[in-house]
Amino acid sequence: MVVQQTEKSIDPKTGKPRPQQTFMISTMGQAGRGAFAINIGGNELVSGSPIGVDNIGSSN
Repeated sequence: MVVQQTEKSIDPKTGKPRPQQTFMISTMGQAGRGAFAINIGGNELVSGSPIGVDNIGSSN
């Protein structure tokens, strides 16, 4: 199991920083024949609102 975060970058259209995303990535089954990635945190790309563990205080 690996946790990866997207690198910091600037949106060329707006000049504003893009939100970083955090993913948990793992394989399953014999010989790693299946794989999955789960977005576990960061900000939603369009609205900028927190998602995953970064949204833990939300009642939604």
